[in-house]
Amino acid sequence: MHKINSAKEKLFVERLSKIFYLPQDKIYQNFSSKKRFSGRVNTLKISADEFYSLAEKENLKLTPLDWYPDGFYFSSPKSEIAQHRLFKLGLGFIQNASSFLPVLGLKPAKGEKILDVCASPGAKASHIAALTQNDIFLWVNDGISSRLKEIEEVRNLLGFKYDVITSFPGQYIDKFINEKFNKILVDAQCTGEAMIDLLKANSLHYWNLQRIKKYHYLQLKILKNSFKLLKPGGVLVYSTCSFAPEENEAVISEFLRDTNDVIVDSLIFDTTATREGIINFDKMTYDKRVQNALRIFPEEYLVVFFVCRLRKVDSNNKTGCVVNISPGEVD
Repeated sequence: MHKINSAKEKLFVERLSKIFYLPQDKIYQNFSSKKRFSGRVNTLKISADEFYSLAEKENLKLTPLDWYPDGFYFSSPKSEIAQHRLFKLGLGFIQNASSFLPVLGLKPAKGEKILDVCASPGAKASHIAALTQNDIFLWVNDGISSRLKEIEEVRNLLGFKYDVITSFPGQYIDKFINEKFNKILVDAQCTGEAMIDLLKANSLHYWNLQRIKKYHYLQLKILKNSFKLLKPGGVLVYSTCSFAPEENEAVISEFLRDTNDVIVDSLIFDTTATREGIINFDKMTYDKRVQNALRIFPEEYLVVFFVCRLRKVDSNNKTGCVVNISPGEVD
């Protein structure tokens, strides 16, 4: 039995236990255990088959993901992999596999106009570019101007193309951009609860309910105003690396309450880490459509993530669809 170290840790674990319907020991186990690191083949520079062949020749032990062959996990130290020439050349890129899901759920296609609202450090933008072989109009934005340098560094490493880069505040994005987009990614600023490791003494230092509520209002503004930039029939994916319902289901539920021309598509990801969106938490009841969202519980190489796919209604598209994030065709 894990020893509770503080009232804050007790509250943290109790909340997770209610959200994921798991005993507290299971929560402690998953938030106090070493995870394997994961990454992605940069298919802008090399095919997955060629990359794994090179890795094998150089005794680099990488295991392809069964649900996404361009992704892999590894047991070697992250620092060791990062210094390997295949990664320094930008043929492979270290990125947690959970963060593939917003982009796979977005399903970017060649020729589309796509906006990444909170793009830093550029991992998801580069993934969008890779899936379309740079054959899109890509606008990357981040509200914190100092983070644009990180996006440029990832672009230089991986060779992905963007057409416009800006630093507009996400909560007012519609005041600065007059364009309309086929696809929009809102990987919203959040409390980053996925990064919490209960093995570290100060891991919960910045975690508190007041901070969660503060992010809720920011996230809702970003979502509402980003959706205004979507073309009819277009898709917006909202995601966070937080487990808090206040940052996830509550944001989507309030957005749905105030928005008529929206459909919540159903996301499917066939792993034991998968959970659907929840509709009840802490005496609050959310819109039933949030059950179509996807929650990821941390297991093996995955970290906490929330992903929701929203579609703007048009005359030709008034019903939702199912997006299966697994091998084979999507939609």
